[in-house]
Amino acid sequence: MNIKTIDLNLLVVFHSLMTERSVTKAASSVGLSQPAVSNALARLRSHLGDKLFVRSRRTMVPTPRALELAPEIAAALNHLRAALQPSGFSPESSKATFRLATTDEVETSLFPALMRTLQVSAPGVSVSCSRIQGLYSVPRRDLESGVLDFALGSFSQPLPVEAGLSFRELYEPKFVCIARAGHPAIKGSLSVSKFCELKHVATFYPGAGPGLVDRVLAERGLRRDVTLSLPHWLSVPFVVAQSDLIATVPESVAKRMGDYLRLQRFKCPISVPRLRVSLVWHLRTQQSDTHRWFRELVIDCWK
Repeated sequence: MNIKTIDLNLLVVFHSLMTERSVTKAASSVGLSQPAVSNALARLRSHLGDKLFVRSRRTMVPTPRALELAPEIAAALNHLRAALQPSGFSPESSKATFRLATTDEVETSLFPALMRTLQVSAPGVSVSCSRIQGLYSVPRRDLESGVLDFALGSFSQPLPVEAGLSFRELYEPKFVCIARAGHPAIKGSLSVSKFCELKHVATFYPGAGPGLVDRVLAERGLRRDVTLSLPHWLSVPFVVAQSDLIATVPESVAKRMGDYLRLQRFKCPISVPRLRVSLVWHLRTQQSDTHRWFRELVIDCWK
């Protein structure tokens, strides 16, 4: 399809329909009448040769083609908005939204300080956070397309040069073992043999394979008894607090939840490989005043 033949305002309507899943709400969002939005959808369907949205009860359900187009169109509109913004950046008056992908462990470490600062220095700025799909993999495509502004995680270094990404290391998380207060099988420190003997709750990312702890144990010909696997760090301390399961978690999680849940903390009896949490962004935003301000703010929150 020749882009010269399509009214780019139709893409604004598409994005609003994808967000609202309603002709009425989309019309209100873009400041058009319902017939105008319906007409725009009809024109889009003609251009793209696909229904795009199918009415189902009280909602508009996107077709597979619409779901395929949605992130690319959203990114293109974000690029246009950024290009048309006045030069310079004023945090006090900004209404910018920054899109991050990270883990719940990083969220607990970063967001309290970050949001406290934003409330004072940039009250109109908002943050939209999503979960990283691969624990050690940079969401390269989403950073390239503009679906994401930043990613925060324990990514493998160095980053591939051809990806056009830049990064800043922020901190190195430490891991500790936690157990409920009065755990009947733990007296004092935790030995490797006792560690392997007890039952564990562990966090595994989908498709990530064995975790760091299990890999280290396997190299020594050992294994632990993982009774429960969970996809999030923050649910682990609650399970530990009300059972005889133990867990190996980032120290930041143990500190924030330990006193509240009456948890014991122990030095991990095995040496967990060092991980460094980094902030990653695409080089196309390197010179953006808006993005530079936000990434410096994130970096300052770790100091």
